[in-house]
Amino acid sequence: MERQIAELSSKIKTLNFRCTKTSEILEKQDRQASEREKQSIINISKAVNELKETIEEKKFAKGEDEEAIAEWSKLYESELEKADQDIKLLDQQIKKVDDDEREAKTAYEHERKLAFELELFERKAKFQEELEKTKQDDIVPQPTVESNAEAKLVKSVLAVAVAVNDGNEADEVLKKFPLQKALRVCAWMRRFANNALHKRGRSRVIGPLTTSKLARQRQFYIERAQENCDLDPVVITADDEKKRGKWSLGVVKELVAGKDGEVRVAVRSKKSHLERAVQQLYPLELSCDVEPPAKAVMNPEAPTFRPKRAAAVTARQRIREVTENDRDEH
Repeated sequence: MERQIAELSSKIKTLNFRCTKTSEILEKQDRQASEREKQSIINISKAVNELKETIEEKKFAKGEDEEAIAEWSKLYESELEKADQDIKLLDQQIKKVDDDEREAKTAYEHERKLAFELELFERKAKFQEELEKTKQDDIVPQPTVESNAEAKLVKSVLAVAVAVNDGNEADEVLKKFPLQKALRVCAWMRRFANNALHKRGRSRVIGPLTTSKLARQRQFYIERAQENCDLDPVVITADDEKKRGKWSLGVVKELVAGKDGEVRVAVRSKKSHLERAVQQLYPLELSCDVEPPAKAVMNPEAPTFRPKRAAAVTARQRIREVTENDRDEH
């Protein structure tokens, strides 16, 4: 125990020495130095406390008085309290340094942001000034060849777009391209016409085509095709029967337009009146618009065709090969 008491005294001297350095380190306001000093005091204080507790345990084992042991421990506990006070001061110093660095970083970022916004504002003002100057230079009091050509091109494109909306050009587009491509072409032309004729204050439609635009164009084709439906023709009405020969006949009596714009047909059948979609009606296949090709005229004086026997064909081929071999030898 004497050796441990001597070691405890040595640790207390080391602890007091480190605590005397605390004031110097606090004046430097160096975070790393404060962190090292704090860790050093913590380690020494821990060692002192462990030795103190070990000696106390041995004193109790020897049977010494409790009050004497408590009086002996107060000397070392006062030294540990001083060390705890220095650790608290070092913690405050480290926190203050961190706060100062954080504030400095925030101020620096704020200054950079202000400088960037100022530069952006100056560039925008300069660009606006150049744009206004360019607009003034581009103003031509009299029409030129280029402006007339541009106006003519715009009028021609708008005319095509209007024709597509009317259906004349739309039918030609549908003939030249597949259905999906025709829908997209006509939808683009409709959007171009609407954007070109839009009123002031109304935003232009931009971006890729949506399914609603394609559905609108498909509905346009359906309504246009259904406008050509005639009354009083005899048609075949499709039903669940697979054989078309057993489908019932009917007469178209009325065209009924639904809320969705599609036309339904009122068909008078043999027993009652029915309402069917146009897709369920088929015209009677009584004639064809395409004339069948004329049959070729047979020649009565042509000789009778007699197919050659396989043996005769093989013999003729063999004779040809022998003749060619003799010719090559000579």
